[in-house]
Amino acid sequence: MKLVRSKKNLSQIVVYIRIVTLVLFIGSSICFSGISFASTARRDVQKNEPKIEAVVFDLGGVLVEASKMSIVKEIGVLSLFKYLLARHDPRLMQQKMFDILDEVEPLDKNGPKAFSPDGKRLLPQPLRDWLSGKKTSVKLLGGAKAFIESNPNSFDDMTQQRFIQKAINVIFSPKTFTKTISPFAKGVKFVKQCKDRGLKVLILSNFDAESYELIKKKSPDLFELFEEKNIFISGRMGTIKPDQAIYKSFIEQSDINPASCVFFDDQEENVKAAKLCGLKAVLVEKNKGLICSGPNYASMQKELDRFIGLEQQETSMHRQEA
Repeated sequence: MKLVRSKKNLSQIVVYIRIVTLVLFIGSSICFSGISFASTARRDVQKNEPKIEAVVFDLGGVLVEASKMSIVKEIGVLSLFKYLLARHDPRLMQQKMFDILDEVEPLDKNGPKAFSPDGKRLLPQPLRDWLSGKKTSVKLLGGAKAFIESNPNSFDDMTQQRFIQKAINVIFSPKTFTKTISPFAKGVKFVKQCKDRGLKVLILSNFDAESYELIKKKSPDLFELFEEKNIFISGRMGTIKPDQAIYKSFIEQSDINPASCVFFDDQEENVKAAKLCGLKAVLVEKNKGLICSGPNYASMQKELDRFIGLEQQETSMHRQEA
């Protein structure tokens, strides 16, 4: 009797073991099948990812800069000295200048937006119209001058009034302002490196058309690296970044696949908008320091290498599969 029970118990144990083994086997098969399906899906996505063929650059803050010392020289050192003696903070000059331009013409809330170089403030309407080619520099300066002369109460004192007037005359007079602009030497080198790698190079920038023509003549070492048909300036296109219309127009006119382009811009809002339109957009890092405060080209190179590296990895995988 005991022997029969023992055999019965043993047979039950064997059955249990078989059931557990079967369950584990089936579960493992499902898990590995899932991994296989996921891997296949990833490979399919990678196969559809286009090759990096082009690099798109912003101009201001990425390839060219306006020297603060040159701007002060054009405004006048004596004017700046009087401004400081009157206890005005030069760091707030842009803020005051924008305040005045906001009063010159109210903001069109339905129009395309653009931001100050630091990305902290919306550009006043006169500047948006100027950068999009809807208003000439002569008209902008005329409107600003008329407002400043007829509204002295908008200023703390006469010294501030005169200084802001001179600053506006310098910054928004193309012939004067382009004297203060020059390319980053490392930027020119980086563009050359991109071309040496067989990449197409393009420009997409918020720039008024008149200033662009002047800076192009002044800096042939930079602009001769680009074909004119590959330079897209807001002043010619009728709108400004980060309005998605300018990216869509750029993609259509350049006849490129946006997913095959790496786009470098120094304003976060512009980068976000570019990504929404399919571009591989990168926010340009800035070097922090008193001596070197321009774009971090090493970081830009790293980002470009990363995208091209991903592409090379995909190519290698495809070869292995073949």
